[in-house]
Amino acid sequence: MFNWDADYDDLVKDRAVLITATADLQPEAAGAAPSLRERAASLVSHLHGFAGKWAMAGAVALMLGALGTTAAFVPRAGGDVSLASFTDWSLGILGLAEPMPEGLLAYEQPQFDNFRRGIARFSDAELIDYLRAAQRDLDAGSPTAEFTRDALFLAHREVERRGLPATR
Repeated sequence: MFNWDADYDDLVKDRAVLITATADLQPEAAGAAPSLRERAASLVSHLHGFAGKWAMAGAVALMLGALGTTAAFVPRAGGDVSLASFTDWSLGILGLAEPMPEGLLAYEQPQFDNFRRGIARFSDAELIDYLRAAQRDLDAGSPTAEFTRDALFLAHREVERRGLPATR
């Protein structure tokens, strides 16, 4: 077993440390103020450190801002109401939004815009099938009759816009 009192001196040897002054460091110059060149170099070093720390954060903030601005003007397939209302408001200010037609019972502007974008993607056959299915729902007494009437009204407008034969 190890005995700290008896074996310590065998394990630990004292080494002499030799401290010498270098030729260019003189004791009287150690407390002197730094020169203008040294202060400028220190300032540049600190500025490089600051720029290195914050440049990436600034670049990320600019990219996120650019993506957010771009996303506001890209048509959406989903129904994100908050983004839809922001985009519709900004498009309305710019005069790029289509105004809601007269005669809608239940739809508001965001619903109208989403429906219009969605129905524009329908093929002609899908549009006619949608009209027939919506009319069947309305004839059967749909609990959402006002919304179904608005959808039929907008679907008929799309049929007229495309120049398809009228179906009732």
